[in-house]
Amino acid sequence: MTDYLQKDLQRDQVLLDAIKTHLPELESLLFQFRSDYEDRMYRFYYQSFKVYPLQESTVKAIDLFARIGAASESKLCHWFEEIVAEGTGSAFDVDHKRELGGSHETDSRGVSSREILHRNDG
Repeated sequence: MTDYLQKDLQRDQVLLDAIKTHLPELESLLFQFRSDYEDRMYRFYYQSFKVYPLQESTVKAIDLFARIGAASESKLCHWFEEIVAEGTGSAFDVDHKRELGGSHETDSRGVSSREILHRNDG
């Protein structure tokens, strides 16, 4: 076996060991993402402010992935990190919905016509 192959196998083993070490955290995150997925995608689709907490779960996952990778001196893909940076770190702002084309006429209480229609549907 060549030195290169031996080093590669050792690095892979270190990565596998790190994954095993962090397996309970990975399983916990997987459970959280699976249980929240449908609700969060619904809220994202309808541009609800209630999707913002998904950022916390995403940051936890990225932190965990980075820690696992660091054990084998691996880094996350820079494109992946850019995507995560663009999609996290935002605080709720009413203007975000307007920027996305989600603005609707509101009454004096700030209730949108869309909300009123949905309330009357069900």
